[in-house]
Amino acid sequence: LDYDQIRAVRVRFGVVTKIDKVGRDRVAEQLVAVSAFLGAYLAGSGDLSRFSSPGTEFTAVTPAPYVNVNVVELRSDVVPSKTPADGDTVKVLATVSLLSPLEQQLTSTYTLTLTARASRWEVSAIDLAPQATSEKKSATPAPSPSGTGN
Repeated sequence: LDYDQIRAVRVRFGVVTKIDKVGRDRVAEQLVAVSAFLGAYLAGSGDLSRFSSPGTEFTAVTPAPYVNVNVVELRSDVVPSKTPADGDTVKVLATVSLLSPLEQQLTSTYTLTLTARASRWEVSAIDLAPQATSEKKSATPAPSPSGTGN
């Protein structure tokens, strides 16, 4: 794993956070799950169910459109805990380099939800778009009087 390529991102603020080696090791566990899942999903390399949460019904793309899948960047909404508890979730945005059978190089992004189970990360959802959240409550502004009424 190239630890210099791993960054944690707080999606709700859009701020890239530098993480220490311990944080990198935690993200590396996510990177392994995402790499293996996308490799099985897009290139037919491996058993897709091995990296999927129970109850999911992912089906690999067939025929496999790519011969190689390489995760070049992984962003997550939180830095995972040292030992994730069963049911912990994290949203990740994976930027991947794809190689087609005709040796065309492509770049794509995949937004996934990972769920922890038995001290490992598994893909529990393929999300349609990154899920941004805001800590500010949306409120409709109330009109305020601007004159004396005369």
